[in-house]
Amino acid sequence: MTPMLPGPFTDVRRHRALVVSEDPLGGRTVQRLLARLGHDPLWVRSPHEALGHLDDPGGGWGLVIVELDALVPGLEALASAVQRRPGALGMLVVSGRLDTADMTGPLRDQPLLRKPFELIELAAELRRMGRRG
Repeated sequence: MTPMLPGPFTDVRRHRALVVSEDPLGGRTVQRLLARLGHDPLWVRSPHEALGHLDDPGGGWGLVIVELDALVPGLEALASAVQRRPGALGMLVVSGRLDTADMTGPLRDQPLLRKPFELIELAAELRRMGRRG
């Protein structure tokens, strides 16, 4: 098991997390970082696949992280579905190319973390999301 991040971020509530990325390297990297923070991540390749997991009543998904550099079909539907989930931390968009001006509809309400980023920055953003929720 990968060691968790020590220090001030170990008090963040843990979630089952869906990592959405068409890129295996990006998806697996975010998956490993979330595991280091104590979350239970699953990597999926598309927003449509993530929606299928969210529809599973036994899934217990509390967090969705979308790692991408271009908008892909199904993102707005995924953002809407996450917003409707009671008790969910929400959806975080991770990108090195997208700008907030590119994010429309329900995507506009999602926080954006710019790549490259450090583990501590991801932890801090998840903590901010927890405070907003």
